[in-house]
Amino acid sequence: MPTQNSAGKLKYAPLVLTLASVQIQPVKNMEKYIPEIQDELRDEYPEIVARRIQKRSYSDDAPPEITYEIDSWQLATAKRDWVVIIGRTNVTLATSANYEHFSSFAERFSDVLEKVSRIARLKSYRRFGLRQIDNISPFGEHGIDELVDSRFQPPKELDDFTSDFRQTEVHYRTEIGRLVLRALYSYRESSIPSVPENLQPLLVSLLSPIEQKKVNEVVLLDIDHFVEYGELTELNLENMKEQLQMLHIGARDLFFNAVTPDARKLWKGEEA
Repeated sequence: MPTQNSAGKLKYAPLVLTLASVQIQPVKNMEKYIPEIQDELRDEYPEIVARRIQKRSYSDDAPPEITYEIDSWQLATAKRDWVVIIGRTNVTLATSANYEHFSSFAERFSDVLEKVSRIARLKSYRRFGLRQIDNISPFGEHGIDELVDSRFQPPKELDDFTSDFRQTEVHYRTEIGRLVLRALYSYRESSIPSVPENLQPLLVSLLSPIEQKKVNEVVLLDIDHFVEYGELTELNLENMKEQLQMLHIGARDLFFNAVTPDARKLWKGEEA
């Protein structure tokens, strides 16, 4: 699993998925550029899969006509622990890999974006975000209440009408944009999705599935830090490198505010 590298490397970090995504100007004929993009990225991402979606068209007194259209292209490393997703309106890099420092993730994303933008002649974008997913479960003899800050813990007293899951969501404004923390709790002996539902298709792209937690308590932390513009803005690669670093700092700081000092010590391999 990836490691977060603030205040020392977390040897047992609960981070399971990291992704950076930029919403670009629409490119209706993106398939025209895919062969050249693949040539540029083949050394690092030799696998390629086209994702198709089903479309239905209706006419009077006739059964629906079903067609399939390519929605996006996924290029993956040989181990399939890094995935590049190129759509007509977005470019995304996602990983479940054990990268040493965030800088290595940022370099990969910048390299992908430079090549895609050069080949597809991208000039503008509307939204740029970094998302990090953590699965926090009891660590040794240490329970959730010792790992997760009290503000983001599940309620202590439950009744028979309480569902198996509960979610809270908090929004913040930052210097660069907006920061959202979603905490999904499981507090009965059942499984919780390892990533949010809207990211489930990514798991299909990853050869080694992210472990499904089956313990009494799990907290899924979903941290989304993004900048969004009301209209398309110029795509400047150097500016976006700086933005990505700021997005990372905000997400990292929020994560460390959502967990306890004892959790940080335990995940670093120190005694709490």
